[in-house]
Amino acid sequence: MLVFHFFSGTVSAQGIFTGINNTVISLPCTQPCTNLNFQVPHLKSDENYQVVTIPYTPYPYTTLAGNELTALYADDRYSQAINLPFPLCFYGAVYNQVVVGSNGLLTFDVANANCANAYTISPTIPYALGSICQQFSTYYPRASIMGAYSDLDPTPGASPLGRKIEWRIEGTAPFRRFIASWNRVGVYSNNTCGLVNPTTFQIVVNESTAVIEVFFENLVCPDASNSGRTILGVQDFTRSKAVAAPGKNATIWTAINEGYRFIPSGAASRFVRSELYLLNGATPIATATSSTPTPGFVDISFSNVCPPTSSQQYLVKTIYSSCIDPAQFVIIDDTITINRQSISATISMTPTTCSGVNNGTITISPTGTSPYTFSLDGGPLVVGAAPYTFNNISSGLHTVIAYDVNGCATNLLTINVLNGPPLTTTANKTDVLCNGGATGTITVTQPAVGTAPFEYSLDGTTWQTSNVFNGLAANAYTVFFRESNGCQGSLLVTVDEPTALTATAVFVPVVCNGENNGIITITSAGGVTPYQYSIDGGTTWQSNNVFNVSAGPYTITIRDGNNCTITQTQNVTEPSALTASSVNGPASCDGGNDGIITINASGGNSGYEYSLDGTTFQSSNIFNVAPGSYTVRVKDNLGCSTSFSTTVALTNTLTLIKQTDPTICESKSTQLELISSGTEYSWTPATGLSDTTIYNPVANPIITTAYIVTSTLGRCVASDTVIVNVNPAPLPNAGSDGYICYGQNYQLQASGGMQYKWTPNAYLNDATIASPISTPPKDITYTLTILSDINGCASLVTDEIYIDVTPPIKVKTFPFDSIGYSGDQFQILAVPSDSDVINYTWIPSKGLSNPGIPNPVVTLGLNGEVIQYKVITATIAGCIGEGFVTIRVYKGPDIYMPTAFSPNNDGRNDRFVPIPVGIKSLNYFRVYNRWGQLLFSTNRLHDGWDGKIGGIKQGSGVYVWMIEAITNNDRVITKKGTVSIIR
Repeated sequence: MLVFHFFSGTVSAQGIFTGINNTVISLPCTQPCTNLNFQVPHLKSDENYQVVTIPYTPYPYTTLAGNELTALYADDRYSQAINLPFPLCFYGAVYNQVVVGSNGLLTFDVANANCANAYTISPTIPYALGSICQQFSTYYPRASIMGAYSDLDPTPGASPLGRKIEWRIEGTAPFRRFIASWNRVGVYSNNTCGLVNPTTFQIVVNESTAVIEVFFENLVCPDASNSGRTILGVQDFTRSKAVAAPGKNATIWTAINEGYRFIPSGAASRFVRSELYLLNGATPIATATSSTPTPGFVDISFSNVCPPTSSQQYLVKTIYSSCIDPAQFVIIDDTITINRQSISATISMTPTTCSGVNNGTITISPTGTSPYTFSLDGGPLVVGAAPYTFNNISSGLHTVIAYDVNGCATNLLTINVLNGPPLTTTANKTDVLCNGGATGTITVTQPAVGTAPFEYSLDGTTWQTSNVFNGLAANAYTVFFRESNGCQGSLLVTVDEPTALTATAVFVPVVCNGENNGIITITSAGGVTPYQYSIDGGTTWQSNNVFNVSAGPYTITIRDGNNCTITQTQNVTEPSALTASSVNGPASCDGGNDGIITINASGGNSGYEYSLDGTTFQSSNIFNVAPGSYTVRVKDNLGCSTSFSTTVALTNTLTLIKQTDPTICESKSTQLELISSGTEYSWTPATGLSDTTIYNPVANPIITTAYIVTSTLGRCVASDTVIVNVNPAPLPNAGSDGYICYGQNYQLQASGGMQYKWTPNAYLNDATIASPISTPPKDITYTLTILSDINGCASLVTDEIYIDVTPPIKVKTFPFDSIGYSGDQFQILAVPSDSDVINYTWIPSKGLSNPGIPNPVVTLGLNGEVIQYKVITATIAGCIGEGFVTIRVYKGPDIYMPTAFSPNNDGRNDRFVPIPVGIKSLNYFRVYNRWGQLLFSTNRLHDGWDGKIGGIKQGSGVYVWMIEAITNNDRVITKKGTVSIIR
């Protein structure tokens, strides 16, 4: 058997599951025992549910770790199937996947995943009709939890900033929870309210308990689709059972800061037992008796509980079987506290006069009823009046308790009896300055308490009135002091001395002749820091122990922080001076680095190195170089260096012949050719060149360009400038776009060149001239290309002209045929097939608000009158189209119902549709068969029955209909009758 624990004080929403956690019970001090009676939820099997209100304690509506369902922002959508890390119980089944809907609900039926979330809320739950995945069907999904099922609109235009729909998993097994939150979501077609007061709520489904919680922060805005009708409830998979919150089943309601809990309430009880433990106890001290007089709750009772102390905490373990597996236990721990009332008391003390004397006192003043008994430090009880004083008390912590005549006790009171002030003081000392000396002193501070005169001693035998002891060698001293009444104290003072001052010296020779970078380093020890050093016999001092010097002998003096001194001597050496010169050989023009520099050096330190750039050095004294001027540097193995300048000569043998400047058309090319004795070539800029490193590249610049070519023979260089002149390509102009009616022609007008080409050549009398005539039957675009201009250059780009051909215009009218009653007003509309139509004329103008617009309002005349309106439309090009609207005037307002229809999909009389005259809305329109089964229901005008139910055709015969509507003047019309299906 598996046992799960749930600590009710650690989780926000289910933390108040039993409602008894942190209960505090107070008993009179005269009552040692009591009965503990509580009421906890009665969890049952989950084939049914009951709903109760709970405190508003939601989890955060949005979190950084929450999984945002962005697919739902398309409106009326279900999410993909979400895999749960733990199973959830719901209506007698166990589910491992869930789907979230944008319209405020969850469903465990994954057939809804990625489908449309139907928005219509009309029938109450349970409701089993409608078509799944149909946005406009009235469909309530299987196995669903409806938090605020309504026509929500999470699109950006209908929801304010901060809108977020998310899900997440929280908690630890076996009390994890699936949380889905709708935060700041608008409602359909009511932005005035929805953007200011967006809907915020969440659904919490708990593991193991099958408990469902719904929290509403704000739900106040009605949607336009359902007039605000919303469902808060649950529905099983068969859609035959459901539970809704009172007054919230497809009704209009609001909620602000409200909480609801759906608790399993099936036939089988999941309550096992309830046990009482001492807090942190391992075994139960009592098992509760239980009863169920109140639906939804279990009364538990622990009899004759006697707290062992005046304040005792207990743990109540309420045990349920898990909804996943009845063999698994769910244990909910609640902490309660029982306090026995006590009498109060004040307590005070007086300290001992001196340390070690037992003459302090403790006084206690209790409340309650006299006579009293008292106990000190757990000792025997004594009888006395209040306040009561204990005498001859030692210093330190003591405990006191008092009892009144009823046996009521104070808490165990603790008090610290203090010592009287001891005779204490402090002393200052100065240490011996130099090792082996006797310059130390001790100065004793006169004690702050006691009676003068005071005396002082270093041996406890010889006393003096002076508080100063001089001429002391390093040692540990016990200093005694006393006052005139004989109170005495002592303290330990240690006079120290430094260790002996010592020093050693090392040197580094001067690196290069004549420099002052020789180094003398002194290492000091002993004495008292800081140390100081002098190299001039004590005239000047420095704290640094390093001296940079030139070559020669030196005496260094060292002193410590107490001016103790010693000396050290040191001699510093240096090398001879470094010198260098060179012998050079000349270099050829194209022979590479064949110049020679040979260097001779002497002096300094051994291990010479040589360099021509001051950075890279070599051990060889010979350099092969190009012609030019050089600075030669020589350094030895310690970095001493010298330098001098030298030159290597060169003879130039490079030849180059200037070129002729060519002319080309834009996009054409020409080949350049350089005549030179060079072996390498470089052209700049590179733009338009086939190769910048050959003597004869192909040039194709788009504008006139000056090219500079450089010819190189070895290290010899010569250059030339070649200008390639480019005549720009002509720019074709095809002229302005044209607008004609079907059957007309249009003359094109080209410019910019000498020879032309039009493509395509369809409908043109000549595609090679500047101004051909086009007779197109439909819209067409012509492209113009220039074959040659005055310079013989062709265009590189094309131009286009568009000829808009207005086809024969067809005009649709809405409504094509309509019915109204005398004096009724409604709008008619002409919609031409061509969007270029700008002029409208309605004939006749009788009853029209404006015969010159596409959508005039018509006012109907006498009953029985039939008027056919003709509308003539025209475009800016003068193209004409016509349409017609026929209106019949009936007696009304009323609803006219056909007596038969033939649903055979021939496009005529296929649906049974009411004919409304002066009707603004339907309350209902329903069709029944002869057995009373509801076959069709709607509340939408002009919606009708197609002769089917659930996609199945109904046979020929007679069917009953009922209808209720609201007229334009808010009058209710109710009718019923029969209709025949003819197949």
